[in-house]
Amino acid sequence: MSPRLNLALLVGAEDGLWSMLPGDEAKLVIETRSVRSLDVRGDLAIAGSAEGVWLHRKGAWKQVLKGDVRCVRIGPEGTLVAGVATSTVLASDDEGASWHEWETLQNLVRYHGQRMGTRAAGAPVSGIAFASGIIVAFSGIGAFLTLDRGRTWALHSEGLDRRVHGLWDHPERAERLYAAAPSGFYRTEDGGYSWVQSLHGLDRSWACDMAVLPGVPDTLVLSAARAGDGEGSALFHSADGAISWTRLLLGENDEWSRPPLVTSLTSPVDALFVLAGHEVWGSHDRGERWIPMADGLPLGNTFLAAVGEW
Repeated sequence: MSPRLNLALLVGAEDGLWSMLPGDEAKLVIETRSVRSLDVRGDLAIAGSAEGVWLHRKGAWKQVLKGDVRCVRIGPEGTLVAGVATSTVLASDDEGASWHEWETLQNLVRYHGQRMGTRAAGAPVSGIAFASGIIVAFSGIGAFLTLDRGRTWALHSEGLDRRVHGLWDHPERAERLYAAAPSGFYRTEDGGYSWVQSLHGLDRSWACDMAVLPGVPDTLVLSAARAGDGEGSALFHSADGAISWTRLLLGENDEWSRPPLVTSLTSPVDALFVLAGHEVWGSHDRGERWIPMADGLPLGNTFLAAVGEW
């Protein structure tokens, strides 16, 4: 008998990882400090917190790495990648049984950090994306690209704010990536070699979180704030691939004191989800209309929709 697959909404919070199936109450599934990053690919899901990395497979979570982890991703071939607080990036090709450090990258980050007057230890990993190669962003230094699975790296930040604090890849187009920084939202169409700002229609510049639905053109939802403390946060919708933006309204609310978190689902159906405060909203028409789905969730640091054995 085939396993039963369910939609789960995962919320990384200060007290751990919460999971909610539609129609059920949210449950604390991992008790740990400050879950900051989530990812899913196929039948694998990964969570990164201030105490380590957890991997989910076949209905269960297990810890596979200890440490202060800032960012986690699962690569197209199943490689697990974790960025830890010391600006170190670790990778595992055996589902977390063993890890190796990308030392060449750390040496390069240290070199560029010294040139810019930023200590490598003070430049946390702020994003990991998979394009034609692998891109890793360090806040205060920029984004680095490898085309040979981490053996060699190069700084690729032309046009990108070096203070980048978020990085996302496109689910279908390897050359298309997105980045968030204090100065706004950025996109690239050449795999990260050059970046352009996407600000038309935004009335605040501190980009926070985003989600994309592939299409011709793509649909994106972005949260942005007036400053890094999250005050005056709002949601924006783009129906033209992040060329221009319009303000989003959820019920009667169009501004929050904490940046809303956004996530998308592309299989088995296209859907967008927003966690605004303690409420979850969903859209099945590419962000044109939104319906409330649940209330009472914890305040989140990261938010993910996934279909699997939950």
